[in-house]
Amino acid sequence: MAPSNLTEALREQRTSSARRINPLRLFAVALVWLMALAFGWDVLLFTGYFAAAAVTFALAHRFTRAAELSVYAIALFDMPVIYALQRQSFAGSTSPGAVAGFTVAIFAVLVALSLLALDSRSTLVTVASGTVLAMLLQLEAGITPGGMLSTPVVLGLVGVTGHLVSKRLVEVTRRLLVDAEKRKELEVHLHHADRMAMMGLLSASVAHEVGGPLTYLFGNVELMRLKLERDEYDQQEFIEHLDEAAAGAERIAHIVRDMRQMARKEDVQSLKEIDVKGVVEGTVKMASAEIRKRAQLEVELGPVPGVVASETSLAQVMLNLLINAAQAIPEGNSSDQRVRVQTRTGKNGEAVISVSDTGSGIDDEAKKKLFTPFFTTKPKGQGTGLGLSICAQLVHRAGGNIAVDSEVGRGTTFTVMLPPRGGAPLKPSVTAQ
Repeated sequence: MAPSNLTEALREQRTSSARRINPLRLFAVALVWLMALAFGWDVLLFTGYFAAAAVTFALAHRFTRAAELSVYAIALFDMPVIYALQRQSFAGSTSPGAVAGFTVAIFAVLVALSLLALDSRSTLVTVASGTVLAMLLQLEAGITPGGMLSTPVVLGLVGVTGHLVSKRLVEVTRRLLVDAEKRKELEVHLHHADRMAMMGLLSASVAHEVGGPLTYLFGNVELMRLKLERDEYDQQEFIEHLDEAAAGAERIAHIVRDMRQMARKEDVQSLKEIDVKGVVEGTVKMASAEIRKRAQLEVELGPVPGVVASETSLAQVMLNLLINAAQAIPEGNSSDQRVRVQTRTGKNGEAVISVSDTGSGIDDEAKKKLFTPFFTTKPKGQGTGLGLSICAQLVHRAGGNIAVDSEVGRGTTFTVMLPPRGGAPLKPSVTAQ
């Protein structure tokens, strides 16, 4: 994470902490105000004090700058009011010294409260204010200068200890933010590497997919060239040839677009409303040649709601599942094997995507570890064991779930469920049956 981002994050944390202090202040001030009404203290003074605390609370809740400045309210408002209240109590007290000592304890609590703001300057001001006011009160109570020395020591120790603790908390927070940013960057690189590995696996299939429309395009262009050379020009026939050539070029453009989408290094946190059926159709086209070497491909795309997710991430999940389905079926008997892709709307309105195969299936022990990083059921050298783990991460990040249902000798079905746009995220889980 960049230093400016770290500074901004820590500033937001300080502002949030300051806003948490203000409700505590307002509650305490309200109690003091009620006590003033009950015991006949200076009602006008305490009513103004309560009104000032309420205004501070409201402004801090609404404005960031007000929240940042509100941390000084303890030193500039609370301590002077307590000083005035305690000073008034001298007249009816048999032990002014005890009142002054109790005030020091109250100021120590207020210093500790100011530490919650994680702002060293406000803590310093609070300690200074508390020390001066407490010593003035002790002076009026007749405490000797030697006895008064304990006040700055006590308040200073509370402030310094709390400051060191808060400084340590800030440093730990800074390290956590840096670690989180590094982990995020690593995830982006890892997911991108996984996509590039899949594209490598599909390169021959993609070349085959491009070869068909490319032959179609060149064939029509060559035919038009020959007819022009023979002076056999027919406008309507040429328009038909151009339309056919354009259709071939458009198909190539779609394939290239899908490949570029998969190759793009996209922030996995980037979420927007996407067309689920469109993503599924695109990935099925990319993987179709690989699948048809081993099985018949069946696609049933029923209606699904719009979802908020990363288009690149969903395409990555689909390609992983499609390639796994194809690799679960041995080559050589494609007419008897099936890979089926379906989309539908679930009973709770969620988008449901399933990929089924009639391959070898997965045993119960392997199903327990299926989404664990670096676990793979493929032969050595044919898989990293990261594909399904990454799939689970990406699906959960979009607020969805992923499940697998498999039986040895009967095949496997992976099901991805995503909440509809505006719907609540599903409870994160990976289910194996």
